[in-house]
This record gives sequence, C-alpha cells and structure tokens, in this order.
Amino acid sequence: MILQSCSSSNKKKDKLIGNWSVINGLNEFEFYQDSLIVNEWGMSYINEWNIEESKLYLETIKI
Repeated sequence: MILQSCSSSNKKKDKLIGNWSVINGLNEFEFYQDSLIVNEWGMSYINEWNIEESKLYLETIKI
C-alpha cells in the first residue's frame, strides 16, 4: 500500500513539471522534480515542494 501511494503521488507530481503562468501574467511557476521557482512582482522564490492527494505543500528555501 505505501509503495502504491508513493507511485500515485509521483504521477501527480510528474503532471506538474514544467512552466505555468497565471492568466494576468504576473505570476509564473517553474516546477522541477526537486524544486519550484515562483516569480511574482519581480521577486523569485525557490521552494521545495511535494503533493499529497490534492494538496500542494511548499517550503521556501531562498528568496
């Protein structure tokens, strides 16, 4: 069961890998396997991220 759960989590994570932006163009998200870079209002934030069920968890590493 644990391996199945991790596998499912990895599949959800793989779907987010890539560049995303909000319609107004003010926010951009660059998802990588081990990090997430958020660009907003001229600032960049580097985060570790994980996904569980339908929730996205972020931990800011560097601003």
